[in-house]
Amino acid sequence: MGKTNEEYNLIVAERVKAIQLLSDLEVEGFAQITGLSKDIFYSIYSGRRRLTLETAKIIGESLDFDGSIIFDLNTPIPSSIKHSVNLKRFKREHIYNVEFFSKSWSEKKLSKIIESKLIEKGFFSSPKYTSDVMKELISLGEVANNDLLNKQLKYFTIKGQLRKYKAKLKNKFGEELNREVYVYSDK
Repeated sequence: MGKTNEEYNLIVAERVKAIQLLSDLEVEGFAQITGLSKDIFYSIYSGRRRLTLETAKIIGESLDFDGSIIFDLNTPIPSSIKHSVNLKRFKREHIYNVEFFSKSWSEKKLSKIIESKLIEKGFFSSPKYTSDVMKELISLGEVANNDLLNKQLKYFTIKGQLRKYKAKLKNKFGEELNREVYVYSDK
């Protein structure tokens, strides 16, 4: 028995959502890379609007695949979307717009940067305050919020690549204060 138009449209909407998730983008980022309104995607996902061929083609062009396959339920969504040249360029150009990207992508990216550009290069050979790590990331052209940075530093301590201990907080003149905070160093 065939699917009704409503069932078909909901499955097509799920396929669009799968493409969005595969590209590690939030709706805001998906709208930005396609040049379409985020309201269009919310309407498609909720079933209030059906995907048009024109919109499907725009999605496909934005992510380097034939958008018309979204309508063919027998054709799998290409995993090559993750490696799209346009998507890579978009991520580079909009790296500071964290609202465009799924949290998992941001976390994975920061984790790789800390590991490859800081831990493996000996940055933690002497104890570092979180503020030192943030300054180093900024000098490398990377930006992270404090919560995500603290989460990633904790991850590396659990993983055993860093150790943390409490030390007196220092003011901008290098004078020790009464408050203690965590500092991080390699083993």
